[in-house]
Amino acid sequence: MQAGVQRLPSGAEHRVPPLTACPPALLPYVPRVPPAALPGKLTATTFALERPCCIFDRHANASDTVWLAVAFANASATFRNPPSRADVPLYESLPTTHSYMTLETAAAAYACSAPSPAILRVGGDTACGGQGGRDPCNGPLPSPGPYRVKFLVMGCHGPKAETRWSDPILLRREKLPYTPTLAHTPLGGLTTTSTFVLEQPRCVFTKLQDNAVIWLVVAVPKAVENFNNSVGPGTPERAFQGFPGSADAYMTLNTTILNYPCPKPPGEITVLRVGSETGCIKDETRPTCNGPLPGPGPYRVKFLALNGSEPVAETAWSQPITLRTARPLSSIPAMGSGHSAGMIALTTILSILFAILLAGLVAMLVFWGSDAYGGSSTFSKPEAVTVRRYNTHHAYDQPAARL
Repeated sequence: MQAGVQRLPSGAEHRVPPLTACPPALLPYVPRVPPAALPGKLTATTFALERPCCIFDRHANASDTVWLAVAFANASATFRNPPSRADVPLYESLPTTHSYMTLETAAAAYACSAPSPAILRVGGDTACGGQGGRDPCNGPLPSPGPYRVKFLVMGCHGPKAETRWSDPILLRREKLPYTPTLAHTPLGGLTTTSTFVLEQPRCVFTKLQDNAVIWLVVAVPKAVENFNNSVGPGTPERAFQGFPGSADAYMTLNTTILNYPCPKPPGEITVLRVGSETGCIKDETRPTCNGPLPGPGPYRVKFLALNGSEPVAETAWSQPITLRTARPLSSIPAMGSGHSAGMIALTTILSILFAILLAGLVAMLVFWGSDAYGGSSTFSKPEAVTVRRYNTHHAYDQPAARL
């Protein structure tokens, strides 16, 4: 007889539906971050949760455990409760599965009568990440998220009860101890009238996920104090074409951590030229243009990493960067002779003109002199020569006069 098929006395077969696990009871409790002021309530890698007291008493017994499920906010809808402890998603799989379970605790610890601290710290264990063990790690969270969490009661035969998912929890952005600087290499043109050269942020964003995008933010100094990281690149408030008028900052030179490898290869020049792209100055379809800077500044810059549209890490702001200015001739300082630069330039120009005039005069004199010297043999009409013929008369010697 086939499994799931029952033969009746009359010979008819009656199919028995397969056994399925009962879905866990859905509790009305919603986990939350404590609303009161609390030091370290939200950090760059951890957050605090209120401890759920008296929530599981009617649905758990002494052998059951309570887990905390942690998921990226956009992955909570697809989270599936594990059928057993062996199937619990581990902390190490968070980058690929986008969820994990941690803080395995005996259900009795959450009983009404159990003395316990009022706060749970998620992400507080820095020693367990990457060990590869089966123990649930409560390791630091890799990015600001946002995250959503829920509690799940696990018995011998799988999930028995669960709370609702929390509201999204966004951590603080990681403040990196790095300040952008002008390049240290002996390159020409570190600053020009419209560009400057920065060192690449190598070995700075070491905890980012590979798909996070690193942007360079260029701002006028007055925009630094109240700069809003949540205003994304490409918006009118961050468009190069509006800088520095309607936009007091813009974002450009976006790339991933793969283009900032660590460590730096020996001998490689790792710099970024800001302001080198001239083909998109007025192209409003390219608001992240790396176009020439509109004036000498000063400007301040920082690097900002985004995971999707969420800021996850940022550097400090640079010191003010002032570009070169084109100086008029009148502003050039006097030379050693004591004359102004304008006077020297004027004297030089007049000297050249005088030399040209003198050379022309000499050429004219030479031409006129050669004409006067050899003009009769060349252009004068030769005079007619009259040749007279004389008959030769023989004169004979005559004796002395005859007396």
